[in-house]
Amino acid sequence: MTLKIRKPTQLKSLTTRGNNICYFILTNSFPLNTFLVEPKIKSKKR
Repeated sequence: MTLKIRKPTQLKSLTTRGNNICYFILTNSFPLNTFLVEPKIKSKKR
């Protein structure tokens, strides 16, 4: 993570609240498939 006018810092984890994130860059080795979740389709009860 790099803050304005500071040296880059490595973090093990990061938690944010609200709409703080504008964008983030993932490395090519990031296992994205393990974090993606298929949305469950809710069936309408009749």
